[in-house]
This record gives sequence, structure tokens and C-alpha cells, in this order.
Amino acid sequence: MFPTLIFSFAYFGMLSAQTIRFERNLLPLLPAVFALAAVGAGDAVRLVQRQTHRWPSSSYAFATLVAAILVTEPAMRTFELLGKYRRDPRGDARQWLDRQLPENARIAVDAYTPYLQPKNREIRGNFFLADEKQNSWNELDFAIVTAAGSGRFKNSKGSRQAANLAKIEEAACAVQYFPAPPKRPLVTLFQLKCP
Repeated sequence: MFPTLIFSFAYFGMLSAQTIRFERNLLPLLPAVFALAAVGAGDAVRLVQRQTHRWPSSSYAFATLVAAILVTEPAMRTFELLGKYRRDPRGDARQWLDRQLPENARIAVDAYTPYLQPKNREIRGNFFLADEKQNSWNELDFAIVTAAGSGRFKNSKGSRQAANLAKIEEAACAVQYFPAPPKRPLVTLFQLKCP
């Protein structure tokens, strides 16, 4: 178990030193932590057995009680979260966009835009649409801005990206949101050319 302990500390130390952290990077640490927890629990049960050698069955009952207490709260939280589970709104947003966008349209998409069926559409990707120069919008029919992409700059007053977003809104002849207000929109569809 000593190599597992060294790995756990070294990997956790390496992750702690990073400035940008993603929870998914902790996943390789979980098997080692679970193995160490199992060894620790086994040692605790053996210690209790040694201390209560006259009543060995009580040590099993105590270990079962401790295990039940440790498992109950996470299980209850898991079932609570499962009750709140809903469909991923990005799938609904993709279907909504496919219905809104005509074939043969020229579309600029933002980062985190749901996948669009090509359907003879000219789709141009840009990491942040808010970084795009205004003259490139003249040749587009639609622009799609996502809350996780360029939408994050909407409230940053005085930034170049916020100014570009305002220009997209000014240039648009129609704007649609998914989901519709009063909910916070995940996707904003700007129609830049109207019939």
C-alpha cells in the first residue's frame, strides 16, 4: 500500500500546484483513495476485534453499523440528485436551432454551440464570436451566441468583446432565445438578414 500512498500524495500535490483545475483530473486519484480507505477500514475492524475479543460478533455489528452510517448520507444525496435529473438542455437547443435555421443559410457559430446538421448550410466556427470583426458579419444570415461562449462577455462593461456583442445585437433584425425568457438563455440566435 505504500506505493499507492506515495502516488496519492504526489498526484494530489501535482494537481494542487496547477492554477486551472478541472474536477475530472481527480478521477485517477479515486481508485487509490478507495483502496487506502478499504485498508484503513479493514485495520479498524481488526483493531476493534482485538479490543473486544470476548464478544467478536459485536465487532462485526459495529463495523456494519459504521459502514451503514457512512453509506447512508451519500446514497440519500445521490437519490436526491437523481430526482432533480432532467434532460440535457443542449440536445433540446440543437433541435430548436435545426428548426429555426433554413437550409442554405450562412451561419457563424460561437464556442459551445450545439452540433448543427449541415443541410447545405455554410457554418463558420469561431471560438468566441465576440472576437470577430464586424465587417465579417455582413456576409452572414445568422449568428449563434452561447452563454458559455461569447455570452460570458455580455456583462463585462468596457471590454472589446462586450462592445462587439452589442454591435451584433444592433445589426440583428430579429433575436430569438433558447430557452425563452425569463429563463437565462443558453443560446441566442441573431438573424442578421431579414426578408
